[in-house]
Amino acid sequence: MRHDWLVAQLDAMKRYALQNHLSELADALQTAKLVALVEIASIEGKPRTPPQHDT
Repeated sequence: MRHDWLVAQLDAMKRYALQNHLSELADALQTAKLVALVEIASIEGKPRTPPQHDT
């Protein structure tokens, strides 16, 4: 999965939030991770659209 780095960063930020008693932020980051996983799963397997270039 080419988006693994994004999920890893969200996990790292959640760990930081928990270690620093930022529980609401940790909850929001968990939600963001779940949203990212659902969205990533929805686009996997679909061909990537090449970028449009002005010519």
